[in-house]
Amino acid sequence: MKKKERKQQRLEKKVQQTMKYSDEELGLIKNTFSEDDTILKIVRKVLLQIELTREEKSGMYANFKNNVGLMSVLRKFYIPTLENDVPLGMESDSYTTLQLEDKFPEYAVCLINARARTVEYFEQQFNILEGKGKEVIRFKDFLLKENKTDGMRYSDVLARNDIVLNVKMTGLFLKALAGHQEETVEETRIRLAQNSNK
Repeated sequence: MKKKERKQQRLEKKVQQTMKYSDEELGLIKNTFSEDDTILKIVRKVLLQIELTREEKSGMYANFKNNVGLMSVLRKFYIPTLENDVPLGMESDSYTTLQLEDKFPEYAVCLINARARTVEYFEQQFNILEGKGKEVIRFKDFLLKENKTDGMRYSDVLARNDIVLNVKMTGLFLKALAGHQEETVEETRIRLAQNSNK
């Protein structure tokens, strides 16, 4: 076996072991988000409660209403839950990234409350994206100070910032995963594995 073939086999094995997303999920991402940022920008606007134009609303309903597969993939990215079908070592959910070990309990509770608000907010916004929910939690209210204790205000600002950062980073990640339309899912997997080696 040639050196180049062995290297390709190692790379393919690494791709199979390290990807948390199935070929079907990657296909949905590619088909929805490759080449054009329009749909990804609609997701961003809905998640940050930025007003949509008439055309964007049409695009939202056309792409997300009754699209269970795509909505499942988006939830997996933005508000992950523990699943049994992920590769070993890839287990995580919305709470596993919280750094609580060295925090005082009062501060840790604020972090936990902020993450719970973030998850609740994203669930609401995904329901709206699907065309079946109403806006109860308003994004701009995270910064309000009236009728809130200092701890509630602190948790709300943490949640707000967590939402913005999550929307930004996950949007960029989805764009990278989507790649180019002409690229196959397997080529995308290999490209991502090669980029992770740099």
